[in-house]
Amino acid sequence: EATSSVTTRRVKAIRLMRYLGRDEQFNEIATAALEDVSDEVRIQAIQSISFGMEKSEAIELIKPLLRDEHHAVQATASQSLADISDSFE
Repeated sequence: EATSSVTTRRVKAIRLMRYLGRDEQFNEIATAALEDVSDEVRIQAIQSISFGMEKSEAIELIKPLLRDEHHAVQATASQSLADISDSFE
């Protein structure tokens, strides 16, 4: 479903992935979803990565999305990075 041509299916698949645990396949799919054409999929990917990946790796992957063309993606990236930073304290 994460590679479906239907945006809503991709969004749901990426959202559910965060509950599957950390493994290499999760990393590959979630990282690829950060470059999806749909801003909704990118938002879900940010949230899944911030929830499901090791914090330093998540920060590295999410930071570039602060410059995304869509404000909602930028806002989600910013909030996720803030949440990750707070969890370091």
